[in-house]
Amino acid sequence: MRSKHGHKGTFGHVLILGGSRQYVGAPIFSAKSALHTGAGLVTLAIPETIYPMAAAQNPESLLLPLSAEDGHFAEKAIEELAPLLNQYDCVTVGPGISRFPNGEEWMKALFSNLTNQPVVIDADALYLMSNQKDLLKNYKGQVIMTPHPGEMSKLLNISVKEVEGNRFEIARQFAKEHSIYLLLKGHRSVIAEPSGGLYINPHGHDALGKGGSGDILTGLIASFLAQGASPINALISASYLHARAGEERAKELSHYGVMPFDIIDGVKRLLNEM
Repeated sequence: MRSKHGHKGTFGHVLILGGSRQYVGAPIFSAKSALHTGAGLVTLAIPETIYPMAAAQNPESLLLPLSAEDGHFAEKAIEELAPLLNQYDCVTVGPGISRFPNGEEWMKALFSNLTNQPVVIDADALYLMSNQKDLLKNYKGQVIMTPHPGEMSKLLNISVKEVEGNRFEIARQFAKEHSIYLLLKGHRSVIAEPSGGLYINPHGHDALGKGGSGDILTGLIASFLAQGASPINALISASYLHARAGEERAKELSHYGVMPFDIIDGVKRLLNEM
């Protein structure tokens, strides 16, 4: 329950670290999702080359342009970010970040400078972690990963068909082995705890099958973590609200017409009803 005496400093500060020349919208979707679901502050850290576009579309967030190279984050970006990291209650990395030269080293440098706050890893940041999964176990804070089946297949170096054929056990084993919380997206998303606990979301359908939908979910998870929810409660709540919002908005807009911002609107309506 939100304190009626609360203020922007009470409700958590989220860092969204993402974006690239090809994917300007993804981190904006995540940032707006976090703000619209209660986060007190959101800082959007992006390559400086896309700053004008991001600032024009997202005046609600704090903007942190970082050094860029060829439309991506430059190695120097971590050096610029490091002194600021302790001010964030949750760090999210991945929306729109894309794959770039030295990306694996960039992720390793990020992890070495984090201050043990919860970290949400999504999109191509998952790809950049696939060859250095030891970083997950060695991190002292809580790690949440949100792959779709294609990203999960890359993390495990198996086919998508193999992932889809054994979703429950794959999610459970990966979470246990690497001591993380995992949300394996798809029809009937699966949430796995490092202890071996498993949860299945009975909601959601094809209306969510559109670019940007996953970025909204990432913002929801980060928002709830920053506001003090445990990882498992943040994942269950975010996954449920995201799926239910898609279902409800499809009743008005059709299964074809639900856009990312429509999902945010649906989540706000659900929260109001609750």
